[in-house]
Amino acid sequence: MKKTIEDIRAIIEKEGFYLLDGALGTELEKKMGKLDPVLWVSGLLRDRVDLIRSLHSDYIKAGADGITTCTYQLSYEGGQQAGLTSKEVDHLFRQAVELAEEAINDYRLSTKFDDRRKHVFASLGPYGAYLANGAEYTGQYAASDEILKAFHKKRLATLSACSPDIFLFETIPSFRECTIICDLLSLFSEHTFVIAFQCRDEENLADGTPIKQVVPMCTHLDNLFAVGANCINPNLGTGILNSFRSAGWKKDLIIYPNKGGVYHGDTKNWHSDVTCDDPLAHLRGWIHLGAGIIGGCCGLGPSETARMKALKTDSAR
Repeated sequence: MKKTIEDIRAIIEKEGFYLLDGALGTELEKKMGKLDPVLWVSGLLRDRVDLIRSLHSDYIKAGADGITTCTYQLSYEGGQQAGLTSKEVDHLFRQAVELAEEAINDYRLSTKFDDRRKHVFASLGPYGAYLANGAEYTGQYAASDEILKAFHKKRLATLSACSPDIFLFETIPSFRECTIICDLLSLFSEHTFVIAFQCRDEENLADGTPIKQVVPMCTHLDNLFAVGANCINPNLGTGILNSFRSAGWKKDLIIYPNKGGVYHGDTKNWHSDVTCDDPLAHLRGWIHLGAGIIGGCCGLGPSETARMKALKTDSAR
């Protein structure tokens, strides 16, 4: 893990920021239509790994430094609902990491001009993603602390055996779930983590907890590389990053917004019913605030990654 951190820091110092990939689910839905609501994009690990590998490759070709696995909504609980055994879910987790690794290796073999090491980010969504009802955007679910801990711990243990480069908790909407995750990080101290939160506005998580209350929970964790937000309106990004900084977070920040819009859990559709600027309009300001890792979420695909890469290249000159 030390080598991974050294690699990421070197890219940030040299080029201004580390470029994470973009959306998986919304991009694959363009080709497949609506995906299985229980497993979402992870369901394609059963029979359409070609599409996942191809999308990973598209992001690498577009200039992404890091590739996220298609495990955001994969869980043992969801697998059981989909008729899978625990061993079959184990296999899907391993396969997801291997697909990202294969796409990276294929790219390195095909080009003589980009020999930098790219990294696999193991994606871990919140409990609300498993519920598949939009709860990751509210943080409102009735699971006990014991259920939440078991949910996250089992996935972490399985992915730990798969040896991704870094672990990425995504769209974490509540203080309670953050507390449980931070407790688990101390049990997996040999690994490096990033936590991206879901925020309702510039100062609060989705459940209404002020960011200033969240940061003290995170600052003591040596293996937590960066915190920030994902799948938020780009217009909120600067304010959110400012909130983390003003609350005392001194390490790297991460931000990867969606295209803009609101997810409706009842229809499982995105509705572009809010005002939203082009994410790139804010990118330089995010870098100035210390956003070391920047990428895209729902609605932002390889074309947006390529545009971010071009801006990064220009900034490095």
